[in-house]
Amino acid sequence: MPNGFVQVEDTRLLPGEIEDDLQCKGLRVLQARENYCFSSDSVLLANFATFSAGEVGCELCAGSAVISMLLAAKTPLRDIVAVELQATLAERACRSVARNGLGDRVRIWCGDVKDCVGALGAGTMDAVVANPPYFKVGEGEMSAVPDIAMCRHETHVTLEDVCRTAGKLLRFGGRFYVVYNATRLAELFDDMRRYGIEPKRLVNVQPAEGKKVDTVLVEGKRGGKSGMIVENALRAALEARFTPKE
Repeated sequence: MPNGFVQVEDTRLLPGEIEDDLQCKGLRVLQARENYCFSSDSVLLANFATFSAGEVGCELCAGSAVISMLLAAKTPLRDIVAVELQATLAERACRSVARNGLGDRVRIWCGDVKDCVGALGAGTMDAVVANPPYFKVGEGEMSAVPDIAMCRHETHVTLEDVCRTAGKLLRFGGRFYVVYNATRLAELFDDMRRYGIEPKRLVNVQPAEGKKVDTVLVEGKRGGKSGMIVENALRAALEARFTPKE
């Protein structure tokens, strides 16, 4: 599939697919259980990011576009584009969007993160959200399943690629929301600043009481001044805090 917006006519499940309940306003997502499935980190990021009425945004490394769909359900954003490199995932995400009736606010663009600025427009986004691959090639155990390997390891898209693209897409004063591996926090900050995004808020996420921080949520501002708020929280507390009571 060449770079471009995805359109589907048939939204039925394909062999090997299932439909999971996102437990938010009736949203459901299509997944292939033996292949890539979204993680709870995506849900955490969707609860962390904020949009005001009429704002537009972009999700990089979208996978199943769970973040974009949750943001469309939870916030008054006008439009969000989910960018996904893998054609199979992009097509499945498009069917999920259609089945949830969100096609007027969530669009799927299939292509490389490094190529999307020309199509979407530099400086056009109020906010960019991303759940990029956590590991460099050679670090950790790489899955033998290609689409899972691409989502977890930097086989095709690196952290720097994501920060570079976010810096180009964001308007001055626009926001960057990212969930990432805590062990690479220094690298994340370096890459954000290299491309004009100042870290403004950091949430250190512990999986449980007494456990080391393993995940971080970061909010940055395009062209922002230095100065950052730092919070520490348990994963369960964050989920309860950010998830709307419904």
